[in-house]
Amino acid sequence: MKAHSSLVLVFVCLAAFRPNQSCATAPKPAAKTDRSEPGSLQGLLTGEGFAGVRLQRRLGNHLFVKTLINGRHTALMIDTGAPYTLIDRSSVRTLGLSVQPTNSRVGGAFGWRYEKFGKSRLGTLSMGNCTFTQVPVAVADESDLNALRGPHLDGLFGAHEMAK
Repeated sequence: MKAHSSLVLVFVCLAAFRPNQSCATAPKPAAKTDRSEPGSLQGLLTGEGFAGVRLQRRLGNHLFVKTLINGRHTALMIDTGAPYTLIDRSSVRTLGLSVQPTNSRVGGAFGWRYEKFGKSRLGTLSMGNCTFTQVPVAVADESDLNALRGPHLDGLFGAHEMAK
């Protein structure tokens, strides 16, 4: 029998939240609202304000997550080494972003080159049942990563949002 494993990213907002509400403004749930079994790990984590979202392994052992950015379906790679979330410049138009030039150097996922491309702000970034609002992002060229086999990558999910 083959063992199946699922990867789930678990994160918490500083305030407890309900599905489809912003992490920053959601009230603490009045009662248990999930459908998990009593005493389950999922029930415990949900009751404490945690949420989960399924991860995918691609490009070896790298973790990717399906997201919604400004209402559009996207895919981000989880990057704990990236201080901020980064959006690939090829996704800027699709996501309806305006980019401000910057003098800061921005490196891509592999760190092979640094460029001065820009910064922007996402109106919404949703994962699972949590929505981040007004997310500051760097914009850089991720064509090296997108040239590799696999679905298009819209960017990197950075540590700034993971800490929220």
